[in-house]
Amino acid sequence: MDPGHPTLSFGKHKQASWVHFDIAKSKKALAIQYGAILTDRYGPLEHTARLLMADERPDVRALGQRKFDRIMEVRGRALSLEGERG
Repeated sequence: MDPGHPTLSFGKHKQASWVHFDIAKSKKALAIQYGAILTDRYGPLEHTARLLMADERPDVRALGQRKFDRIMEVRGRALSLEGERG
């Protein structure tokens, strides 16, 4: 059984800034087994920061590092707030 999408159709979400698929919790393990990458709302930003950090130019690497550090800070704050809400 292949849980993949035979054709990509974005419908009302054609303006999304990142290609992603929301799936039912019951299909999460199966999707990961078939190569899906579990992420959060900050995943796309982290990915682009990591791309910048891999650049050969020092100024671009530094920009990527600053972006990455900020993402980790915001993600940590968000997790902290979630923990407080219980």
